[in-house]
Amino acid sequence: MIIVVIKKQDGTTVCIDGNSLRGACLDGVNLHRALIEDADMSNSSLQGADLRGASLSGTNFRQASFVGAQLMTALLMEADMTDSTLTSCNGQFAQFDRAILVNADMSNSDWSGCCFDAADLRGANISNCNLVDTSFERAVYDKSTIFSDGFVFEGTGLVRDE
Repeated sequence: MIIVVIKKQDGTTVCIDGNSLRGACLDGVNLHRALIEDADMSNSSLQGADLRGASLSGTNFRQASFVGAQLMTALLMEADMTDSTLTSCNGQFAQFDRAILVNADMSNSDWSGCCFDAADLRGANISNCNLVDTSFERAVYDKSTIFSDGFVFEGTGLVRDE
């Protein structure tokens, strides 16, 4: 059995079964520039975690909670974030290319400068967000996707899935 020990910013430690990060509670943990790719972190909690510059591509984050997480410049390409909660996040310049964000709640967050190219945003809530200089080329949304009132679709590259 592999045990992963993570030292938190407050000096306490978290011990996790290293064979699977499914359901892990990593609230408030400093994972700045961490490399966690193609892992199963479904149902995990990363509330208030520092994930700045972390490489998390291809990871399964289904039903994970990122409330208040710091995701600036994080790499989340091809991550599956279906039914995840990403509210009150600071995600400036994060990369979500080809990520699956179906039914994800991403509201009340700063996604300025992010790349959501070819991401699946069907059913996602992206309301009350800073989307300045955010790229949505070939990203898919549907009638249940929620954008802020007044969001201008023209020129964004978003593709509506009927």
